[in-house]
Amino acid sequence: MADPFGSGAFLSGRKRGDSRSAVSRSSVNEHTVDIDHQDFHCVFSGSENRYKTGAASEYAASTIVHPVADDIGNMTRDLYRTGLLACLWLSLAAAAAAEDVPKFAQFAEKVYSGPSAPVKLVTEDDRSFATRLRAAAKQPANFAGHYILTTWGCGAECLGGAVIDARSGKVTFLPYSVCCWGEGEPFYYRRDSRLIVLSGVLNEESAKGAHFFEFRDGAFRHLTSRAKDGTALSGIPKPAK
Repeated sequence: MADPFGSGAFLSGRKRGDSRSAVSRSSVNEHTVDIDHQDFHCVFSGSENRYKTGAASEYAASTIVHPVADDIGNMTRDLYRTGLLACLWLSLAAAAAAEDVPKFAQFAEKVYSGPSAPVKLVTEDDRSFATRLRAAAKQPANFAGHYILTTWGCGAECLGGAVIDARSGKVTFLPYSVCCWGEGEPFYYRRDSRLIVLSGVLNEESAKGAHFFEFRDGAFRHLTSRAKDGTALSGIPKPAK
């Protein structure tokens, strides 16, 4: 799948051309992204150059058994050792960052298969998007067990949206708009999980990255935000709503 950050990291799963993983911006039915049958995870660029213990050990040993004639040779050997240790540290750090990323299976929900309730247009914002919300409410649940997630454009390469409780019709707007997601997709989510990933820039002001949220009890809770190298991002703006 294409890299949601632009380069250096990607959300693993099926290729973008796979209809089961493509996100359509025009049909609510196609918003569910079943990335794969396993847990969602990130793979960072550093982990692709994984430390090969056997090969590295043989290489390090070869620099030791061959005698060196002067201090320059000793310095060269030390540089090789330092380089190997640096590679090991970077690879382990990248692997640890990938392991620490929230996974869909950690937020599992049973999928609701009953009829969808009529949407409740209570607030002024609800009524402003009445046409889109009414159309989405006719669809089956596609997010967090019994919710219907729908999105719409809010400018050039910008998307906002809302979730509708299929059982009650209550509307909850997404906490942020998303822009500048690049070649990847702006939203990653599954119908059987409370986890959603907003990929890109939040409200046109945050750092670009993958922003992980849990949707529980009708509210979005920020879990973590990660840059393309796996490091944690700070300075996430307050939600628009």
